[in-house]
Amino acid sequence: MIILRDKIKVIPYDKNNIDKYKSPENLLKHARVNKNTDGIMLITNSGNLIGYCGWERNWIIALEVCKDYRGRGYGDLLLKTALNSGCTGLTVNKNNQVAISLYKKYGFKPTLENNNRMNMEL
Repeated sequence: MIILRDKIKVIPYDKNNIDKYKSPENLLKHARVNKNTDGIMLITNSGNLIGYCGWERNWIIALEVCKDYRGRGYGDLLLKTALNSGCTGLTVNKNNQVAISLYKKYGFKPTLENNNRMNMEL
């Protein structure tokens, strides 16, 4: 399902890379970092951002796939990487049914809801 797997690079999810790949097209709207943040970004060999996932300790704080690359398995790849790094929880917009379906596929269950946000944990 992942069309470009052999044509992508994985780079660190850090402030320098987030600043480098910010643009009006990909926005990186959920990307943020602090001293406890780790994660990865997927970049094509031509330098286009595919998506990213950031986490702090065991909590996913950001997971996003750029519009042109959705539906190709990159969200799965990012989520699997976070799970392999020990992540067991996340927060998601309750209206984001595509993301919620992905998280449920990997065993996440809702644990707390407020306003428009939902916490999900394994």
